[in-house]
Amino acid sequence: MSARRRKRGRGARAPRAASPSGAAPKSRAPHGARGGSARRRSLVAAAAVAALATMAWWVLRPRPTPPLPHPEVSTEAAAESARVAIEVQDWGRALVWVDLLAAREPRNVMRLLGLGLALHNYAWSGGRFARERSAMRTSLERIRLEQRALELMDSAATLAATDEQWARIRHWRGQTYENIGLPVDALDDYAVVLERVPGYAMSVPRQLWVVHHLRDPLAGGSQP
Repeated sequence: MSARRRKRGRGARAPRAASPSGAAPKSRAPHGARGGSARRRSLVAAAAVAALATMAWWVLRPRPTPPLPHPEVSTEAAAESARVAIEVQDWGRALVWVDLLAAREPRNVMRLLGLGLALHNYAWSGGRFARERSAMRTSLERIRLEQRALELMDSAATLAATDEQWARIRHWRGQTYENIGLPVDALDDYAVVLERVPGYAMSVPRQLWVVHHLRDPLAGGSQP
C-alpha cells in the first residue's frame, strides 16, 4: 500500500469540501461560547425584571402621612395669624397660615375658599399689597397658582352645605376670573349666583359693572 493510501486510511481526516462560492467554510462557535452567550442574555433579562420590580415597588409603596407644619401652633392661633396677615395684606404670610388651616380641616369649605383666595392674592399682588409687579418670576408660575386657586374654589363649592356658602364661593371665583382678565367667565359666575340666591349683595354690583364694561370697554369709571 502506498504512503498516500496509508495517510488516507482509518484515523485520517478527509479534506473539507469547499463552499459553492469558493470561500473556506465557516467554522462553528464552540459549544461553550454559545452557552455563555445564552447565560449572559438570561442575566440581562433577570436584571431588567428586577429593576422594573424595584421601580414598581418604589412607586406603589405605602407612604407615611407627612406631619403637618407647625404642630405646636393651635388652630385658633393659626386662624388669628391668618386674619392679621390678611388685614395688613401680607399675602405671603397669609398663605402660610391659611394653607396650614386647610391642611388641618380639608373638608371645611371656608378654609378651602380662604386658601384659594390666598393663592390668588399672592399670585396677583406678591408678598405685600400694591407691589409694582407680581412676586411670580414668570407668567407660567402665576397661571399655575391661579389654576390651583380655582380648583380649590371648585372643591369648596362642591362641598358647600348651604346656598349662602355656595354663593359666596362662586362669587369669589367670579372675582378671581375678573382679576385675571376673563370678564365673561366672571359674568357667568355672577349670573348663576343671582339665579340661585336672588339679590345676593356682593354679586349685584359686580354683575352691573362687568355688563357695563363689556358694553363700553372705553367708558372707564371706578369699580364698585
